[in-house]
Amino acid sequence: VVLKANENIGEHDTASAEEVLIILEGEGELNLPKGESVKFEKNSALYVPPNTVHDVKNTGRMPLRYVYVTSPV
Repeated sequence: VVLKANENIGEHDTASAEEVLIILEGEGELNLPKGESVKFEKNSALYVPPNTVHDVKNTGRMPLRYVYVTSPV
């Protein structure tokens, strides 16, 4: 996935799958329910549990590049 500066992927749900995001370049924020957020930068990995609404936003000036992997529980 590639997000331009200030672009976000859009709020979505993992349904019955878990998701891992592997950050290759850039920096951003993983927004979670109840106003929680996790800031991240390149060379990070993030875990999103099943049935979790979330959004990924590029908070940097450069493109945010990441790979996501989903797996049914």
